[in-house]
Amino acid sequence: MAEIELKKRQEKERVETDLLLNEKKMALNSTIFRLGTINAELTFQKEKKDERAEKLVLAKKELVFQKEIERYRSEMRRLALELTLLIENANIPVFSLENKGLINEWNKTAEEITGYKREEALGKNLVQTYITETYQKPIKKVLSNALKGKETKNYEFPLYSKKGKLIIVLLNTSSRRDLKGKITGVLGVGQDITELVGYRKELELKVYKRTLKLNEALKKQKELTNLKSRFISVASHESRTPLSAINFAAGSIKKYWSKMEPIMIEKKLHKIEDQVMHMTELLDDILTVGQAEASAIISTPKNINLGDFMQKIIEEVYVSCQKTHEIVLTDPQKLKNSFIRIDEKLGRNIFINLISNAIKFSPKAKKVCIDLSSEIESLIITITDFGIGIPKSEFKNIFNPFTRAKNVDLIQGTGLGLSIVKEAIEAMGGQIIITSSIDEGSTFTVKIPKIKHI
Repeated sequence: MAEIELKKRQEKERVETDLLLNEKKMALNSTIFRLGTINAELTFQKEKKDERAEKLVLAKKELVFQKEIERYRSEMRRLALELTLLIENANIPVFSLENKGLINEWNKTAEEITGYKREEALGKNLVQTYITETYQKPIKKVLSNALKGKETKNYEFPLYSKKGKLIIVLLNTSSRRDLKGKITGVLGVGQDITELVGYRKELELKVYKRTLKLNEALKKQKELTNLKSRFISVASHESRTPLSAINFAAGSIKKYWSKMEPIMIEKKLHKIEDQVMHMTELLDDILTVGQAEASAIISTPKNINLGDFMQKIIEEVYVSCQKTHEIVLTDPQKLKNSFIRIDEKLGRNIFINLISNAIKFSPKAKKVCIDLSSEIESLIITITDFGIGIPKSEFKNIFNPFTRAKNVDLIQGTGLGLSIVKEAIEAMGGQIIITSSIDEGSTFTVKIPKIKHI
């Protein structure tokens, strides 16, 4: 019985112990569960905290980024405003076109030089409205190239202002692009070079005139060189005959002095004097032509009685030409007692040459005629001969130095007389006119400006 009681008690104790252990296990499991729950909660809270911290960091970054964006936008607005003001107030014309050629920007300087206000220009076709017709095609090409990305520098073209004034513009074009790089239009920057072009043209004109003067000087130099060459040829040829005559006459006198009669010696001496005079006249003619070629003929006119002046010349030529021709002076308007304003030395040279030529080139005639007449502004002295005449084909060259008509045959001369006459007449502001027919004779008409105040 005692063993049974002991077993029961032990069983009871075991059951109680098991129950206690179960309770403790359950309590432990509950504690473990709670700890797990707490741990999960802590982990969740930590994740939440980390997430909030990350969002906070992102929020801070976003705030910094937004501030940076706003600062950048503000800077861009400032730069855009500065650029707009710069374009608007630039001292050069600036304009912009959209891709169809219509104006969408027009600054103040463009307004000033063209006279067209911004409001008038915006939306207008630049080429058709403001470019001269001659330049419309090339300007279209320049703008078309800019729309293709090909820029142009320093293109010079004219346009007319609102008031019709011609303006010369030096144009530079560049392509306008959007943020993606696509070309949306053309930006044109010009420079008003109207004054510079004027200066350039003036300079070009001065250079052109200077070139003409240099060419003229070169031509005169060549003519002078040719003149010198012809002078040497003519002088040597023309001098040979009188020098030979002088040498022959002097040699005869020297050799036959004791045997010659006084009258024969006198003839020889007259021959020498005549030939010396001939050479002197030749040298004087060449000197006068040289002065004419160098534009050194100076006229110092004075008032001289026309009748006395012409009569002295007629008598001098009549004697010097051995009285072979009658020199007839006609004066239908009774001008002999009037005055002519003329350089006496040049005048003598003119009319002695013309009257002597009239006699020399009409060897078969018996007279030459001098006629006095008058026009409103000129006194006219006409010398007419009845000799061999001058071919019309040679009229344009007959006044050139050393030029002689082809039909003069063996008639002595240098071809200087008419050149001297023309230069002397022109130096006094006069004019000489020639008319002639072969074998009928020639007429030289000399016009001398009248005296305005005596």
